[in-house]
Amino acid sequence: MVNIVMWKISWLVSSLLFSNAAFAAPQPVIWHEGTKDIRGATQRYSYHEAFIEWQTPMGDWYDKAGNYRGDLPFSMLNTDQASDDWLRWDLTAMLQQLPPQQELALLLRSQPDSDGYVLFASKEKNFRLAPSLVLEYQNGDRSRLSATMDSYLDTSTHRSLGQRKTLKISEQNPVLLRFDLSNTASRPLKSAILELHRERQSGSPHIGVYQLQQPALISPAYPAQLATQAVFTEDFSQPRWAAQWQDISPGSQMTRVAAPAREPGLYALKVSFTTQRNVALNISLYTKQLLGAEPDSLFFEYDLYLDRNWLKGEGGGKFPGFAGTYGRAGWGGRKADGTNGWSARGQFLSAIESDDDLKGLTPLGSYLYLAGSTQSHGEVHPWRQRISKLQRERWYKISQQLTLNTPGKTDGELIVWIDGQLVMHRTDLNFRSIAALKIERLWFNFYHGGADKPRHDMDLYISNVRVARP
Repeated sequence: MVNIVMWKISWLVSSLLFSNAAFAAPQPVIWHEGTKDIRGATQRYSYHEAFIEWQTPMGDWYDKAGNYRGDLPFSMLNTDQASDDWLRWDLTAMLQQLPPQQELALLLRSQPDSDGYVLFASKEKNFRLAPSLVLEYQNGDRSRLSATMDSYLDTSTHRSLGQRKTLKISEQNPVLLRFDLSNTASRPLKSAILELHRERQSGSPHIGVYQLQQPALISPAYPAQLATQAVFTEDFSQPRWAAQWQDISPGSQMTRVAAPAREPGLYALKVSFTTQRNVALNISLYTKQLLGAEPDSLFFEYDLYLDRNWLKGEGGGKFPGFAGTYGRAGWGGRKADGTNGWSARGQFLSAIESDDDLKGLTPLGSYLYLAGSTQSHGEVHPWRQRISKLQRERWYKISQQLTLNTPGKTDGELIVWIDGQLVMHRTDLNFRSIAALKIERLWFNFYHGGADKPRHDMDLYISNVRVARP
């Protein structure tokens, strides 16, 4: 049902950068070493195949003092003092301090102001020389655990390096290790020693061991009250729902249907992609008609359900978002220059091809046409957190809030939540250089590509559209 209710609310726009937002306790990093077919950890991504970025390029970690990217290691070794080529770090205190867990993820890095590098054998070279965790228990039993994943990062490449036979540690090269502790977590521990086999060394780096973790973002919180005070709602319960929308493209494949996997009497709009067309649905809500004037800030959300036949394998395209294109720029390779237009649509990316529980999920992100961008087309900004990798046959609530930048400043803000969980917060965006560019419309653009059309027919459903003014 469409319900238009004008309302006023004051709102203090956050000026915090993503890295300065409020954090909860540390959370595990989702990462992969990479294989011939799976893109793993790189300088930008902890898991490239799943489009999961580091919160800070070149890795996230916590030190012994509990500081994010701090310099106090849980254990440190001066490599010149090693008596043989098996280098060892005592992790007993670290493991005794940590709560029982199924796996241990470590980051090894050269300490500040130490020089040189060390090449270590990886598990790909020889299982006997693989990075290992030697555990001794209180009852006298011992076990030797080889790393289940190992890799390193390098500023000089965008490729994952987890299949190389050596691991390099230097000022520009942290090493990532993962150990399976599922069979050890309940056994009282006496000692824990990390062992790596040195293949080659230059200089005398001091190497520290850190816990591979990242901050869990908690702020800004989902604006639940704002979402209930909408100026526009649409649940597709009325047959003439389209009367409130504009710019419905000819050939749009949409059908009002009973909402799948929901109570009887609830409706949704079925959107169908076919192999013949890039566009499944193109429809807009113009803010001047909705609000009386084009705003600088706006909130909207919608429910999304990917059907069983949804994207498999490669592909990608556009989802709903904000736009100020004015028929001039900000889409289709029409470069934004700050005076002619902009857009901030959603983005869906290729379904994840992996060997873990992310296999088949669809990553989401934002597709931004920004002023001053070096790209003629939009920039892809993947959303964070596991929840932004969508399952099929499950409803999600996608909520987005955008505030345009002050002309002359790069202080534009974009916030995204999925099911109330923060997945993106940017406060450094440049959409415009003149105040005449506003939020012209909400653009419900369901588009496959680029240029490539879908490889198979596929469907999704949307419902419960809400629009509000911050």
